[in-house]
Amino acid sequence: MADFVSLALFGDIEGDEAFLAGYAGAGGEAGFTDSVRLRLELYRCCLYLIMLVEAVPRRHSREQRAWVTRHADGGLVRALDAVEAAGRSAL
Repeated sequence: MADFVSLALFGDIEGDEAFLAGYAGAGGEAGFTDSVRLRLELYRCCLYLIMLVEAVPRRHSREQRAWVTRHADGGLVRALDAVEAAGRSAL
């Protein structure tokens, strides 16, 4: 499931019918339960944090850092909000 996050970077693999059909055709199983959706949000948090932190040691240009910040910041906030909402609904 962790790999699904980078395969649909800044998107949602659950809506990619062609990918999921191919994945199932190759023998993969992708059941999107509440638990799996929460894990995907946590994996997104991890990926977006890595992207933000790695911009410095990778010596991204100012333009590259701006792109990463613009996209990963928003993605991180959305993922954290989803994790928080999942926590509230579990109570």
